[in-house]
Amino acid sequence: MRAYFSLTKELPEDFTWTNMKTILALYGVNSGLKLDEIGLDIHELRLEKDYLAAEGIHPLIGKDGYFEYFQEAMDAKPKVKEDGSIDYRAVKTYATVKVGDKVAVYHDATPGAEGITVSGIEIPGYTGKNLPKLESKSLDVDETGKIYTAKKQGLVSRHGNAISIIDQLDIDGDVVYGKGNIRFDGNIHIHGSVMENTSVEASGEIEVDGFVEGAFLRSGKNIIIHRGVNGNDKGTIESKQDVVAAFLENIAVVAGGNVEAGYILNSLVTCEQSIKTNGRKSLICGGKVQAGVSIETLTIGSQSHAKTEVEVGKSNEFGEKIMALTMRRRKLENEMERVRDGMNTVLQKFGALTGRTHEMYLKLEDVLEKQKEELALIAEEQEKLNKEIEFNRNIFVRVNGTVYTNTFLKINGNKLMLQEDKKNVKFYSKGRHVEVE
Repeated sequence: MRAYFSLTKELPEDFTWTNMKTILALYGVNSGLKLDEIGLDIHELRLEKDYLAAEGIHPLIGKDGYFEYFQEAMDAKPKVKEDGSIDYRAVKTYATVKVGDKVAVYHDATPGAEGITVSGIEIPGYTGKNLPKLESKSLDVDETGKIYTAKKQGLVSRHGNAISIIDQLDIDGDVVYGKGNIRFDGNIHIHGSVMENTSVEASGEIEVDGFVEGAFLRSGKNIIIHRGVNGNDKGTIESKQDVVAAFLENIAVVAGGNVEAGYILNSLVTCEQSIKTNGRKSLICGGKVQAGVSIETLTIGSQSHAKTEVEVGKSNEFGEKIMALTMRRRKLENEMERVRDGMNTVLQKFGALTGRTHEMYLKLEDVLEKQKEELALIAEEQEKLNKEIEFNRNIFVRVNGTVYTNTFLKINGNKLMLQEDKKNVKFYSKGRHVEVE
């Protein structure tokens, strides 16, 4: 796009810049001349030195319009460990958006312009093309038509020009070692199984159509496992609500709500509400199960007398609390009686009318009012404790079949080790003992 000239010999004395332009034109250089910018008399030019004769104009290439996307889901690359090996369990995080989050911004196409060579030949430019608007019922667009924000929380899914925000992540097939672990802010539905040495974490529900084997699952809501769990003594399931599975074997389970399974075998299960097994193989055997309210099953333990620990409720401290409240109330009532006696003494000494305005009477009256307030608080505590006691009568372990010897029961802190098999029984706490009915 540039043309240069140099002199090989001295120019004639009558040679001018006009003559130079004529010679350049003979060589096809007739556009974008830069001779005036040399700034020298033509006879001052040095031999064998290149001088810029002309410069063309490059064409301007415009850019196509494009969308800039934010918070897109990305698959994490395998992490390299310190020893140089690959960690194929690197977390695969699925990014989500919240209401009002920026999802995309459109950048307009830019115009182009023609160029021209030093020979005056035009070079076509390129004007960028604009893209159509995004198609989505899940996005709001501002008045400029360029900034797109989320209408709801979820995972951004893009197919061509269409965008949707979904609140459930569907995983086809199994989650296996090598595919990476999964973390998602929403619900996860796995249409296969979750295999060993993997983890699945969701802020919402987790549903697994297949099995779970030696994996880590954590959910902000319920966890449902249709084909059951075998943790191989290294798996863990954590849910802030309920856990429901076809069976639980060799697994640690922590639930903020209930736990329900066909049977529970050699597992450590803890929940805030109730544990229930049902079905033909309804059973709790081996390990330890602990519930806040109740445990119901067909069988506990086994004919081989496998040690099984079963616990419901909390430590029984009601007796001590009732005694303490009773002592506080009696002491306070005695103190109130002495204050009333003091007030009557003032009235007797100064008379009913003068005595009620006496400084000592007013002080005693103020003390009595505070004592009445404290007495009301004690009454509230007693009422609350009575409700807790009534509630704890509903804390129980029910066995609709057989509970075998070597089963250890703990109800509201009271303990019982079974020395003989029992059938169709209910265990509950009464005072400092475990009762059977």
